[in-house]
Amino acid sequence: MTDSTGQIIMEFPPATRISHPETSRIAEGKITKTGRRQKHCQIILQALRRHNGSTTKELAGFLAGVLRHDQIWRRMNDLFENEYVKPNNEIKREGCQTWWLL
Repeated sequence: MTDSTGQIIMEFPPATRISHPETSRIAEGKITKTGRRQKHCQIILQALRRHNGSTTKELAGFLAGVLRHDQIWRRMNDLFENEYVKPNNEIKREGCQTWWLL
């Protein structure tokens, strides 16, 4: 789903657990509040439109200088929970699962 400007609309589930340190919760709140979490998701979706079925490692290569592998990996659950992507556990490359647009 997108808004009138074409930006995706997402609800973000908590990314931190009770066992994580308080600093992780603070960082999560900051990246969500500033809109970077949503912006990262938007960038990943654009990359998947060009390279559907990529692994997070491959996406990091396509997005070199824009997003790091760890940033991409963290946002895949957000995209999955909001039903933008799905993993395909049957198609793996280099032991990594591939991600597909819904």
